[in-house]
Amino acid sequence: MAYNTPPAVTTGQLATASDYNTYVKDNIISLHRFWTIVNKVALYTVVPADINLRTILQCSGTFVLTLPPANTGTIEVPVNGLRIVNTGTGTITLTPSGGTIIGAATFIMTIQYQSLEIIPDAATNDWRIF
Repeated sequence: MAYNTPPAVTTGQLATASDYNTYVKDNIISLHRFWTIVNKVALYTVVPADINLRTILQCSGTFVLTLPPANTGTIEVPVNGLRIVNTGTGTITLTPSGGTIIGAATFIMTIQYQSLEIIPDAATNDWRIF
C-alpha cells in the first residue's frame, strides 16, 4: 500500500493548513486499514490470530477477556499487538491464561472509552501495556 506524499515545501515555505490536513487525514485512513475491528459483548478468549492481525477489540459490557500466554510461540512480535477499547460502561477484565499482564494476574478496565494496546514479551511471559 502506498502512502500519500506530503505536500511539497521548498526552503522557507510552509504548506497550507488545508494541504497538511488532507495529507494527515488520508494517511490516517490508510493506516486504519491495517487494523481489524471486532465487537465483543461477552466472555472471549483472545487467540494469536487476533494479535497477528492487529485487532481492535471494541468491548461493551462486563466480562473477562482471556489472553494467551505472552510466550506463545505463534505470536509474531514485535510489530503486532492487540488494542482493547471499553466502549461501554461495564468492566472488562484482562486475564492471561499463563503469565502476567504488567506483572499482575489481571488488569481491569472500568472507564468508558478507555483504550490500551498490549504486546507480548515472550522473554518474561508478560503482557506489556502501551
